[in-house]
Amino acid sequence: MQPTTLVTLLLTACLATGPAFAEKIDAGMTAPAWELESGDGTEFNFPADVEGEASILFFWATWCPYCHALMPYLRQI
Repeated sequence: MQPTTLVTLLLTACLATGPAFAEKIDAGMTAPAWELESGDGTEFNFPADVEGEASILFFWATWCPYCHALMPYLRQI
């Protein structure tokens, strides 16, 4: 299975099983803007800080075997 197919399947599964407050995202939609402060105090603003670049936002847990299995494919992308 190609990495992009695996990522698409994972994201689809997360959206389909996510909480009721999750927004439906269709192809071609613009992601909502957000910002956060990293552990070292620097600010990250999305989408301004990644303008013109492809981006994947992946929430994972250290205890999750599926997350660990997916990580090498995300690194390839």
